[in-house]
Amino acid sequence: MSFHSKPAYQRWFIAGIIWPLEAAGLFLIIGALRILPRRAASFLMGRLLRSLGPYTRWHKRSLQHLSFALPDLSPSEAQQIIGDMWENLGRNIGEYFHLKSLAKSPDLTISGLEHIDKSKGGFLISGHFGNWELTPLIMNFTKIAGGLVYRPMNNPIANRVFQARVSGDNISIFEKGREGAAGMLRMVKDGGLMLLLSDQTLREGSPAPFFGQDVPTATSHIKLAAKTGLPIYFVRSQRVSGAQHLVKISPPLYVEKAADAERQAQYAADMNRQFEDWIRETPSQWLWPHRRWGKSLPNE
Repeated sequence: MSFHSKPAYQRWFIAGIIWPLEAAGLFLIIGALRILPRRAASFLMGRLLRSLGPYTRWHKRSLQHLSFALPDLSPSEAQQIIGDMWENLGRNIGEYFHLKSLAKSPDLTISGLEHIDKSKGGFLISGHFGNWELTPLIMNFTKIAGGLVYRPMNNPIANRVFQARVSGDNISIFEKGREGAAGMLRMVKDGGLMLLLSDQTLREGSPAPFFGQDVPTATSHIKLAAKTGLPIYFVRSQRVSGAQHLVKISPPLYVEKAADAERQAQYAADMNRQFEDWIRETPSQWLWPHRRWGKSLPNE
């Protein structure tokens, strides 16, 4: 049930008590993480989520998704992978408020910047791999204006924290939906780079296979790339070890202007296949709690 469809007394309780308490806890965590050195914050949050993650409802869901995608894994291997996933996620949280210092440190390597044509805009396509919060840093290194589409958080106080952290630094943010579509078109037409995390389920997406099952898949960038003739770059963020990262940018992909709906669907399938390859290579660095297959899997 959405917030606005709840009874008035529940809306008052959530907005007047729950959200401020959540925000207070968030500000305490942010303050502590800012005080800690970057590597210490990464290590401690990684250990914390590795300990707490298995006790959440998302742990069982992650194991179910993993067993569907990679059924040949033994139970112990699956547990190890999801445990490593929790640690990676915790490290991401610990590093979130140190991204500026990380960008200037030898712990971050960005490979493939030479592939980006600075004379025109384009699309940076990625997903929830490694520390995906590093991918917007590409705009800082290229000095090209960039944008990203996001889904607002339920808690408006936490949402403002996110907006303040992401906006600026040559990056504009657009709310998912009509605003996001218009912002994306405007950004690339003005010569900017539009970053999209395209490994999530979209109600308005087109069906494309992902580990053998059709899932709603983002195709807006494919349609715009065909219409505008602008390039698509695949971007992968990898945690090499501990607090060290590698961000890889692929050579440009151009979608032919004559691409019909069937050809565009093939591009979407190719994108999902690329994501599958990355997941198979380092399964612990993908965010398995996502309901990428909806609720259609067994035991979901």
